Amino acid sequence: MRSMMAKFPYGGPRNRWTAYKTEHANDWVQLDFPNPVNVGRMEICLWGDNGGVHAPKSFQIQYWDGVQWANVHERSRNPQQPTLFMSNEVTIDPVQTIRLRLTFIHDPRGPSGLTEWMVWKK
Repeated sequence: MRSMMAKFPYGGPRNRWTAYKTEHANDWVQLDFPNPVNVGRMEICLWGDNGGVHAPKSFQIQYWDGVQWANVHERSRNPQQPTLFMSNEVTIDPVQTIRLRLTFIHDPRGPSGLTEWMVWKK
């Protein structure tokens, strides 16, 4: 059984986060949970307009280990390359945490956008 823990609501351009007009090569979004959660899979829906906002060159997922940020160990990623307007599914070695961070390494053509981030136990 799957249980959703956190989500950015999908609803088109109104419900999104973007790094539009950023001057940074990468930017991040963070989820904070009130209690520790077990995480084993994520679905990340990227938003872009192929004008000012593009799919990221790549993205990295980290979790708070109680002391510092640590990279998750990815088991699989589908699709391999970040793709707009679809579920980018990442399966990881399970972790328990109170925080997740998603860091976007922006495409040189423009910064990244996010419309939905679903976090699952398995």
